[in-house]
Amino acid sequence: MSTRDRCLVLRPGALGDAILSLGAFELIRREHPGLRMVLAAGPAGCRVGELSGIFDQTMPYESPEFSGLFLEDEEPGRLLENVSALVAFGAGGADSIALRAEESGVRRACAVDTWPDPDGGHVAEQLVERTAEVLGVDLAAEPLEMVRRRPAADDFSAPEGAFELPPLRVGPDHSAWSARPGPRVAVAPGAGSPGKCWPAADFAAACRLIARRGPVHFMLVLGPAEMERPEIGEAFRGLDCSLSECWSVRDLAAVFAASHLYLGNDSGLSHLAAWAGARGLAVFGPTDPELWAPVGAVEPVPMRGLFPESLAEMAGEMLDSA
Repeated sequence: MSTRDRCLVLRPGALGDAILSLGAFELIRREHPGLRMVLAAGPAGCRVGELSGIFDQTMPYESPEFSGLFLEDEEPGRLLENVSALVAFGAGGADSIALRAEESGVRRACAVDTWPDPDGGHVAEQLVERTAEVLGVDLAAEPLEMVRRRPAADDFSAPEGAFELPPLRVGPDHSAWSARPGPRVAVAPGAGSPGKCWPAADFAAACRLIARRGPVHFMLVLGPAEMERPEIGEAFRGLDCSLSECWSVRDLAAVFAASHLYLGNDSGLSHLAAWAGARGLAVFGPTDPELWAPVGAVEPVPMRGLFPESLAEMAGEMLDSA
């Protein structure tokens, strides 16, 4: 007879979704001591799980062996035979997954609704609160340290009681930056949706204005989608900068951790930069930053009415205070 010694967490979604779920993941781990923590997620989500130190194992969410959880005419098979607890995240279908897990003998299975309440506060906090609810945890009696962490007495970089994420287990990689003079500025002009992208030409214009202050070492961060957009390379043509093309989540986190400033859009990379401890600015358009802003020192900036001069001025103030 197999030993049910695993807690399986299913979290579909992109890079930012996984990062904003870290507080909830930490709560799940705390509530299941002694179990082997397993995360099923997309490729970027798996990297987040590995870098957080919360999980002992990650699995691709798209794996065929998970089909038995989603299809009514199939059985989960051996997938759940070692699972004692299961937590399924999702805006739809998570309840049926939890029910099928219970029918397969999983002792504790529950679903966390990921659809945000527009008036419910930041998504990261909503996910912690909803996870606590389905697990039967009273956060008022058993507060999580990262939910309402009080900063040190001499640290005024965050308000008292600010939400924080579990730490990223990656240190800064200064070697990824060349030995150019000046502050290190990472620029990520892409996003998962074109509607979330401030024009690359405006990012480039802001960078040129920042460069007038003196020597600056720019790192242009491009993912697969941005590599297929020739207008981005054209916009930054002539600007002295290094280029990061499709680096791994770990490598990018280390680059962001070693930067003096980060500039980006409402994207998973902005969430990664904030998790890595970078200071910076993220341009937000259609989505609500009250819900989706990065958790950390990457501050949201409204896209509407934003000009390169404004972003350059805000970036300069951040560099002066660094």
